[in-house]
Amino acid sequence: MVDPRVRAAMFVLMVCALCVLPTHLFGVAVDVYRVRSLCRPDVFVVEDAAQALGVTGRDGRTLGTRGDAALFSLARGKHLTCGHGGVVAVRHPEIENACRALYAEVPAPGLADAVVRWIELAVMAVCIEPRLYWLPSSLPFLGLGRSVYSTDFSIARLPAVSVGALLRWRTRLETANRARRETVEQLRKSIGASIEGCTAPLLRYPLMLDNASQREQLVAEGKAFGAGTMYPTSIAGIPELRDRFSGERYPGADMLATRLATLPTHQYVRASDVSALQAICERVTRRIEAASTGKAVSAC
Repeated sequence: MVDPRVRAAMFVLMVCALCVLPTHLFGVAVDVYRVRSLCRPDVFVVEDAAQALGVTGRDGRTLGTRGDAALFSLARGKHLTCGHGGVVAVRHPEIENACRALYAEVPAPGLADAVVRWIELAVMAVCIEPRLYWLPSSLPFLGLGRSVYSTDFSIARLPAVSVGALLRWRTRLETANRARRETVEQLRKSIGASIEGCTAPLLRYPLMLDNASQREQLVAEGKAFGAGTMYPTSIAGIPELRDRFSGERYPGADMLATRLATLPTHQYVRASDVSALQAICERVTRRIEAASTGKAVSAC
């Protein structure tokens, strides 16, 4: 059941907004048609499909094709990546004209941009290995796991080296998503289903833990195999946005931010990694249960 206050807030948003942004988090489909039915005719519906490239919904349509426009990400860790950038898919002519005008003003990348992107691609190709995930996640300047809000950012075109990294993208995306789907099924069988009935090639496999302490232990022990969090706070908790919410609290969003852990699903995850993550999940769960009952449980 949806809290009546949340339902009312959603209705006000749909009626008053200029644009609504349904988000397919992890590749889990949002009911975009339902969102559109709540909007005025002049409100744009822009799908946030950054984590859903190549994913299809239950109706057989690709996520990102239902709204007036859609945003896809090509950044590191996505279904298909060249390190940076993204794709804007447009159906509405007004949005198309605005995007074309903006793109025409963006300067072409220089040689320095190409060199930096090439180095990033080389490092990313090595660190995608689950057992090496600890390396990029321990480097603070990469900003992994951070939520950064800024209105002061530049727009740039992708250099040729980044575009070249996307060669044969359709075939590579299909291969990568097939592997993700298989990994999701392995995790579902060994650890348990987090999203009932979802068979999509999820970008990350979400696990809702009983409490923040349990989440912290699982991530700490599973870090070597790619376990991690997602967002450190709710949107209302981001420092630059706190004043926009007038002190309102959102316990559901806060609960997700503190209790949600995620596991890797990409094509480099091996069966042995899944087994290791399963053992860690079981061990952490038993440890928490033992602590709550005062009984000692030996670690596996």
